[in-house]
Amino acid sequence: MNLLCEIALQKTFPRSERPAVFEKEVLKGGMELPNWGIKLIRRLEEKGFEAYAVGGCVRDMLLGKKPEDYDFAVSALPDETKQALNGVPVFDTGLRHGTVTAVVDGHAAEITTYRTESGYSDFRRPDKVGFTRSLSEDLSRRDFTVNAMAFHPERGLVDCFGGKEDLKNRILKCVGEPERRFREDALRILRCLRFSSALEFAIEEDTRQALLKHRELLKKIAPERLQAEFSKLILGEWAEQVLTEYLPVFQVFLPEAGQRRSALSWLPAEKKLRLAGVFSGCTPDETARALERLRYDGKTIRTVTTLERYRQVPLETDRRQARKLVFLLGMETAEELLRFREEPELLKWLEVIRGQGLCCSLSQLSVNGEDLIRLGYPEGKGIGKALNRLLQLVLDETLENQKELLLKKAKSWMKLDCWQQK
Repeated sequence: MNLLCEIALQKTFPRSERPAVFEKEVLKGGMELPNWGIKLIRRLEEKGFEAYAVGGCVRDMLLGKKPEDYDFAVSALPDETKQALNGVPVFDTGLRHGTVTAVVDGHAAEITTYRTESGYSDFRRPDKVGFTRSLSEDLSRRDFTVNAMAFHPERGLVDCFGGKEDLKNRILKCVGEPERRFREDALRILRCLRFSSALEFAIEEDTRQALLKHRELLKKIAPERLQAEFSKLILGEWAEQVLTEYLPVFQVFLPEAGQRRSALSWLPAEKKLRLAGVFSGCTPDETARALERLRYDGKTIRTVTTLERYRQVPLETDRRQARKLVFLLGMETAEELLRFREEPELLKWLEVIRGQGLCCSLSQLSVNGEDLIRLGYPEGKGIGKALNRLLQLVLDETLENQKELLLKKAKSWMKLDCWQQK
């Protein structure tokens, strides 16, 4: 057995419970780093340091997915990393935790010194961070076995805690003792559920029990952090199952989650639509308060509450209805609403409106206030009223958006007192 894994296992598992270790393996389907990543590792090794790809990128490679980003763990201290990468742009992005970011051939990579952590008085960040030259110690502090693997282009996979086997069996399991892991960082509770939703993995029973037991610790986590994890969680294929099975966890920070909601599986995996599905049993005001509590931005809150408000409003399926929706909501929100409601006919009309540039707003109307003044309208409220009335006729498709026709209609109204108000 690899010595570094033996040391980690002695600290984490009794001998009888130790998982298999994969010291070197090149998996079918391709488990390899991009050229710039190999170049980064070689530069550090030329100076006498160890360097491995770690965490999510290793997991994704094993799953046959292309990683979105690559993280590296190294035996070098931050200053040593910068010296070893002389000539490569390196930025201090988290020195307290031993992290710098290097830009290699146009690709940004986080490089973190092997480290140990202790003391989590805020249930989120370690009170003390220590640096080590041991990869095994670094891997042993990580959250889940599937995230506690390292990969080297020549030495292959380092898996001290059975992460590869858990990937194969589609299981999420904490590294070491689950209760300790969740007490160290309560956000791991939501991360675990997010991974379950995204990867469609079951949660190992001890991990599950610890997660439920310590769910109240989520109250100690900043709303912005909860929001980030929750937004990713609801986009997963298993979002509905996870929300249902672990409802008591979500109710810690979203008591509204207990109300009836739409099934998320049929909704497109887009944040605003899925949020509207989560809160479909709530009033728009309740939804707004919940989203504000999690520090969602104003645009997201407005869109989601609009989707809720119009969720069951009766709609026709013709072009006029589509144009009126664009007028009321704007093209983007109208499209989101129709996708949320599954209105294929109206979605087709939106494409026609977009493609033909049909008028759906005052800015697209072929006449403006100056045209009406030249026609003889006095400046004042009457101009605005006339323009809005013209727009409604265009939206109703009883009048074409042609300047000559619009001015003719406006002229016919000039004798009416209501258009002469200043």
